[in-house]
Order: sequence, then C-alpha cells, then structure tokens
Amino acid sequence: ELDRLWQQPEEFLARTFHEPPRINELLLEQFRVVRATAAYHSYLEPADLQPEVFAGVEVPVLLLGGSSDRIIGMDAIRAAAERMPTATLVELARCGHFPGAERPEETVYTIENYLRAQGLS
Repeated sequence: ELDRLWQQPEEFLARTFHEPPRINELLLEQFRVVRATAAYHSYLEPADLQPEVFAGVEVPVLLLGGSSDRIIGMDAIRAAAERMPTATLVELARCGHFPGAERPEETVYTIENYLRAQGLS
C-alpha cells in the first residue's frame, strides 16, 4: 500500500494529516525530494514486526501516534505497545501520521514529560 501511495503524492499527503493541508507546489516538491532519496526507499521495506521482536525490547519506549493516522494506524501502534513490556503509548487526538508537524507543542510536551518520567531530562 505504501508503495502505491508514494506514487500518488496528493493522496499520500491527504491521508497523512488529520486535517489535510492545502497541497501546494512547495509541499509537493518537498515530497518529491524525500521520495527520491535512496535512504527513504530502504525505510519503506517491509519491517519485521513479529511479536517476539517487540517482546525482546528491554529499554523504555515511547510510542506516540495520532488517532487519525491513516498510514500506519493506531491499531498497529497499539498492537506493538501490547507486545513491548517497556512501552508507553500516547495517542494524540485529531492528529495524523506526523504529530511533530500537526501538533508540535503537544508532541514536545509529551516527549519532555516522558523523558522526565524516565529520569532522562
């Protein structure tokens, strides 16, 4: 599905945000630049999301997802959190796939609080 979406920038961008931005030429150009990088294509390779992979995680993990993420989806993020005994799951309401872009203040606040709770800030 991601491969298909990457070929259709307008649809990908519309599905990325809770409230899709006005898709202008600058946004499309930024998308094309990212899409052209080899490193990003390797990122799109199927990940090994087997339960035993998550169960083996022994460090604290913050999973931050948007309730309107139509790229990964909160169901997948919740499933990952359930398999990781050290995971903390935070779901941002009215937020899509890029919390840092769509809800920057809430994202920073959430990360800072998590780091503080872990004794890391």
